[in-house]
Amino acid sequence: MVKIIEYHKHNTRLYKFRLYVGDGKYIKRTGFTSIKQARNEAINVKSQVLKGTYFKPKATKVDDIFNEWFKLYCKTVRESTAKATLVYYSHVKNKIGNKSIKSLDVRELQKVANDLSTETTSNMLLKKYINLIDRLLRYAIRQDIIRDNPLKLVIIPRIQETKKPLNYYNKRQLKTLLSYLKREKNLQDYMLFKTLAYTGMRIGELIALTWQDIDFVKGTIDVNKTATIGYHNKVIITDGKTKTSNRTIALDKETIQELKHWKQIQAKELLKRGYNAMNKEQL
Repeated sequence: MVKIIEYHKHNTRLYKFRLYVGDGKYIKRTGFTSIKQARNEAINVKSQVLKGTYFKPKATKVDDIFNEWFKLYCKTVRESTAKATLVYYSHVKNKIGNKSIKSLDVRELQKVANDLSTETTSNMLLKKYINLIDRLLRYAIRQDIIRDNPLKLVIIPRIQETKKPLNYYNKRQLKTLLSYLKREKNLQDYMLFKTLAYTGMRIGELIALTWQDIDFVKGTIDVNKTATIGYHNKVIITDGKTKTSNRTIALDKETIQELKHWKQIQAKELLKRGYNAMNKEQL
């Protein structure tokens, strides 16, 4: 015997059913958008019960799923990526809450996607949020906690992004900046900005450079690692993300001479502070 009941949630009319399966036991399901949908699911569940194939989802919270999945995920990515994932999850959890994973139906997740899209200015960032939800649901399926992934039926909104002007220095502005830093004898910042501008390196690649990466005879820089920020803002030096990240860049003679000069200045400053200025791995 099945009983279908109408109820309201978020000002929306929904339906749920209560199916008697014998021995004083009932199976309940909620979140259906029509009587027909609720009745069909009740028939499907009853058929599974009669065949002995009925699967009862475990009542596991979203936080439980994330914590289990995250422990495994951390072993496959860099610390900086794991750190960013924690930030994404904090935004997702603010919308979903720490409810049972089995309670996340299509309607609930559609609202989550809609809410995230109104608070996010980038389609790329929205995609990261949605992908994280998808990973958690797929993990729950693999763990036999739920059967289906309701996110498959969710329509992901597309954000109308405002085209932002490119933020860069033109040739005249760069020349003005470098002249100012040189005039103020701020050699460290001068070499940082000039090396970035003349090589096209990423800031993480430049920060990870050591003196042994620079060949003063050939006038080249060997780019073979990058710096990222891990937990507690710890700087981590790792290999480049891809094979093409490793490359050798040729420098003009003037910049090479200026780097030589900066190496001497840096060595003197390090000695004043009690550091080994002859260390080839000095950043």
